[in-house]
Amino acid sequence: NKYIYITYHQSQFDKRIRARYSVMEEVEKPEELKNEILRETIKRYGPKDSVEITSHAEIPSGTGLGSSGSFGVGVLHALRPDMNKEALATTATHIQWHLGFPIGLQDQFISALGGIKCFNVNKQGDTKSYNLNTDIKILESKLAMFFTGFKRDTNEVLRQSSFEGLNKIQELAYEIYDALAHNDSKRFGELMHEHWEWKKKRGP
Repeated sequence: NKYIYITYHQSQFDKRIRARYSVMEEVEKPEELKNEILRETIKRYGPKDSVEITSHAEIPSGTGLGSSGSFGVGVLHALRPDMNKEALATTATHIQWHLGFPIGLQDQFISALGGIKCFNVNKQGDTKSYNLNTDIKILESKLAMFFTGFKRDTNEVLRQSSFEGLNKIQELAYEIYDALAHNDSKRFGELMHEHWEWKKKRGP
């Protein structure tokens, strides 16, 4: 239940591009923007001038909770509200892949679709989503989230990660699916702990 909010306005009086997120940028053309996701998204799908775009998030960036994926989907949705949710997720993913981000699809898809879902992705990147009939109230009553004060560059963490344990992590995903599908929050918690122990072996 945490969100990112993007506001977009095309000015009739000022040709410059203004972007406000954790910092403020004011440039003459999209190519001058320092924020890579903003720069590439506006270059491809936005007007080339007279743009004002602002981002507000309820969770800090760099916390490993998919903020970059959410930001990319949100900016694209602001510029192209005609896109359906699947197209938003896919396009935002391809933009970040083009930028060289070592990411998957899951953050963009869950940002665009919401809910509690399972994603099946083939080697070509085709994605199918399935709703999980999980009792959200039960799940929320068993979960807590804390901000530790630490922030890291997720892309850098992923670049330094090894492939060790990925098969085991995939196996755990199926078990987690079953636990959520059966509202077994105790088993879900145990599996999340096991998943974290395997994930730590992959790198920083």
